[in-house]
Amino acid sequence: MHDPKERLIPAPCFEERVLHPALMNVCEDWFDRRLINDSYACRVGRGRVAAVLRAKHFSRRHAYFLRLDIRRYFDSIPHDRAFELVGRLIKDLRMQNLFRQIITSHRQSEARGLPIGSLTSQHLANLHLDPLDRCVKESLRMKGYVRYMDDCVVWGDSTRQLCAVLEACERFVRDQLVFELKHQPYINRTDRGIDFLGQDRLVVLLNCRVDA
Repeated sequence: MHDPKERLIPAPCFEERVLHPALMNVCEDWFDRRLINDSYACRVGRGRVAAVLRAKHFSRRHAYFLRLDIRRYFDSIPHDRAFELVGRLIKDLRMQNLFRQIITSHRQSEARGLPIGSLTSQHLANLHLDPLDRCVKESLRMKGYVRYMDDCVVWGDSTRQLCAVLEACERFVRDQLVFELKHQPYINRTDRGIDFLGQDRLVVLLNCRVDA
């Protein structure tokens, strides 16, 4: 598919279309409890529209924003780290084995990659960036933050503050998660609008009242 960039989306067979939802019916709550409130992908009661509204909320309160994105995110997820995440949350060995079979059935490169379009892949990929969420919110103490899968926005009150956040996030993503940021992370004023989740130039009226 081209939307607009090229993506390879495997189509699960019928048996897998039954298995994946059955697994997530049991495991989704365990995955969801691990995530912070401002992670919006693949979650009941959140989603794309809620993420955009939250982005508007933070944009009304902060003068600057930083956009981050992971380079070839689904293709870069290490299988061993995915196994580790599943093992922490799920203690049933039969379910662990099912996840292991699903994960290892797809390889973009040596022991890396999850297939786009698979329900289990979406939840695993969403969970995989939870450490970055906690780095931004708990270690860097940034109140304004929204993530939808690997699309992240951080809000701040100065370019100096967000440059320091960018440096810390680049280091964390590279050293702790073994990913690369895309080459176009950028910092800009919120009153110039944000290109986020298909909302081209999400313009925010700064003088609008927003409920706390």
